[in-house]
Amino acid sequence: MLAIEVLEHVPYPELALSELHRVARRDVVVSVPREPIWSAANLARGKYLKDLGNTPGHINHWSKKGFAELVGRRFDVRAVHSPFPWTMVAAAKA
Repeated sequence: MLAIEVLEHVPYPELALSELHRVARRDVVVSVPREPIWSAANLARGKYLKDLGNTPGHINHWSKKGFAELVGRRFDVRAVHSPFPWTMVAAAKA
């Protein structure tokens, strides 16, 4: 199951992960923009200057480690990758 660029938009990401855990059969891949790199990249290209590079609708921000820890509360994290500028976590249902 995939949840690509979703969790940064939801007000309660732990509840979203709980639901993802409920409906997933086995493996999941989740990704979010990697902060503060994402905001810095937006600023470098002149986007969202008044919001200091924060993309509208992004209400949650995680570091690579913080996001892996969040996902690890519901799933067994198997791999964490950081293709610029995202954090991607492959995990299995516990």
